[in-house]
Amino acid sequence: MEGLGPDAIAKILNDKGIPGPRGQAWRGTAIRGHRRRGSGILNNQMYIGRLVLNRLVCRKNPVSERRVSRLNSPEQHVVQDVPTLRIVSDTLWKKVKRRQAAPRQRNATAGPGLLHM
Repeated sequence: MEGLGPDAIAKILNDKGIPGPRGQAWRGTAIRGHRRRGSGILNNQMYIGRLVLNRLVCRKNPVSERRVSRLNSPEQHVVQDVPTLRIVSDTLWKKVKRRQAAPRQRNATAGPGLLHM
């Protein structure tokens, strides 16, 4: 699946009948995640043998009674190296990070008011 985007990968996994997170269908967001929050397969540092705790704090909004998560500052993160969890090489991890950064750089140079689909 090299070179494919998260949505294409999710479609392939679903077509093959591979269950996604929590037994539901795969979605591109489960793979892509959110870079700053460290979510999604492409951002989970556990795959490079690094466990990051205390990334988020969850609170309940007293008005809506919904849980709201906020990103803790990096100083509050608890990071522990666990080499036995590593399944991705540093080379591949860095390649993914470069590819993730590339669209953001292209969008930043495209100018204001343009939609990027």
